[in-house]
Amino acid sequence: WFVVPHRGSIAENIWKKTHSEQLAFLINGGDAHLAFAIAEYYFNHGSYDIKKAEYSYTRAIKLDPQ
Repeated sequence: WFVVPHRGSIAENIWKKTHSEQLAFLINGGDAHLAFAIAEYYFNHGSYDIKKAEYSYTRAIKLDPQ
């Protein structure tokens, strides 16, 4: 692996431009805020997909249980 500065902002920008959660999680899979934003998109704002929303909410909770 190599170190990429600002992985969070890169992953967020990729998510915002492409809505590819696989690519965003590949770049920064440890970001609970990103996982929550993706879950919100699939549950409330964009393309309604309950399975993707549930997966992303669960991921966000595992990453940051508080």
